[in-house]
This record gives sequence, structure tokens and C-alpha cells, in this order.
Amino acid sequence: MRYTVLFLIISCTVLAQQVLFTPLNSSAIIAGLIDCAEFEVSICTFSIDEPKIVLALENAVKRGVKVRVISETPFTSCCIPTKIDAENSLFHMKVMIVDSKVLIIGSANFTTHSLFNSYNDILVIEDMSVATVFEQFFDDLWEGYEKRIEAKTPKIYFKNFHIEQTILEQLSKATKTLDVAMYAFTHPQVWALVKILSSRGVRVRILLDEWFFKNSNLSKLPFGGIELRVIRDFTLHSKLFIIDGRTVITGSANATKSGYVSNAEMIVILQDRQLCQRYVKYFEDIWMEGEIP
Repeated sequence: MRYTVLFLIISCTVLAQQVLFTPLNSSAIIAGLIDCAEFEVSICTFSIDEPKIVLALENAVKRGVKVRVISETPFTSCCIPTKIDAENSLFHMKVMIVDSKVLIIGSANFTTHSLFNSYNDILVIEDMSVATVFEQFFDDLWEGYEKRIEAKTPKIYFKNFHIEQTILEQLSKATKTLDVAMYAFTHPQVWALVKILSSRGVRVRILLDEWFFKNSNLSKLPFGGIELRVIRDFTLHSKLFIIDGRTVITGSANATKSGYVSNAEMIVILQDRQLCQRYVKYFEDIWMEGEIP
């Protein structure tokens, strides 16, 4: 049974922070936020093709909203200015900024497959101070300059640098539980650390996409002490760590060397109790969808 939650957004009202889990009506919610844009929508994404979102963007342009898209893969629209990333490394972050006020960020590309045929998590945050930082970051990217970004709310932290070090430091703090939901997992130091945590008595559960068993050399290693499950008939696209049920690391970066070191990625660290509990519930539900390999 697929994970489902009912979300209600009235008019253009946005809660200060909320989280969407796919597959559900996230496409309509994101399109609705674009429909509410008054002057600017800026998007960083690996790819974009979801018709509702594309139509909302084109309609925004028609009413005078400044819309710009930076993508790794080609995106064709009759009226939306687009730049394609030409670097050898992947442009893999998934970020949308609306009116320098609302930030949409997470593991999902703005595609039909990502929003309807994959497990993803998407944060929607209304915070002008944070969204303004991301808008400046986008402006620099648009001009060809990729800079470091670091932004905070009281209990949410965003960054695009020192990802490997940051994640290893956060994971090492686990004392009771570590839950992982990951599309691609090939990072040897992360694997070694979760094995060490397990040996210390931390309950480690790892939920993986079938990609892992077809592509990762780690799948050939012993799993002793680690509870492992796999999603086979759907795409598990989240890039998620939950530490002791109190800290969540999410964002666009898979647990791979390229994801942590060379790609253009964005991670989010959450320590908001209510949001973390939503992620705990999400993990428990998709864990039940997994099979023991």
C-alpha cells in the first residue's frame, strides 16, 4: 500500500514549513505555489517535465512573472528562459524559489516520474531570509558562478559544501537508531561508519532502491548487524538519514563519492521535532513496503 497523506492548502497560504511525500498531490501543490507567484520563480533541477508544473511556469511568464530554469538535462519551453549545465559533474540539486519568499527543496526532480512514480520528500519553507539567500545563489549560478551557500532557520540548516564531512560527523552522533532510505549507496566511509555504529549497539535499518543490488559493490559485503530491505517495484529516490529520531539529513545527494564531493548538490539538516516526526512516520511506512533481500 503506497504511502499517502492528505494535505490541504487554502488559496495561496503556505505554512511556515511543511513536508510533502511523494507519490501524492505534490505536483498540484507545487503548481499552485507557482500560480501564486507575483514576480519571480527560479528553479535548479536535474530535470523537469511534469506537465502541471511546466504549464504553471508558462502561465506565470504570460502574466509577467520572471521565470528562469537551470537544468542538467534539456528542457524545452516556448517561453521559459533556460540554461543547461555544461560541467562534467552532475547538476543534481532540486530547488525552487518563489518570490524570494518560499523555498521548495528536497530529493524530487520536477518530473512526472519523480512526483508520481517515486518515493521522495520535499520541504516547503516560507522564510524570506532563507529564500533571499537562495535567490542570490541562483542569480550567481545564472551568471555562471557556483558559490558556497549556507543558510539557517532556527532548526533547519542548508549547505552545498563539505557534504561528505558534514554527513559523516552527523552520523557519528547516533547513539540509539539510524534509519537510512537511499537511492544510490556506494560510499565506502559511510558504509564503514554504519557498520561501526551497529557494532556499538545502534539499531541500523537501511532501505534501498533495487539500484543498489545491480550497481553497488557494497551489496557484495556482509550485512551482519544491519537490517536491510529493498524497494523493487517502485523507485526509492529519497536521500535520507534519520539519527535517533531527532535529526534528519535530506536533500539531493546520494550516498556516493560523486554525490558528496563532485556533483552540485544541496543537503538539509532538520532538528525540528514536528518535521522529524513526519520523517520518522514516512520511513516507517516505506520500510513496510520493502522486501528482505
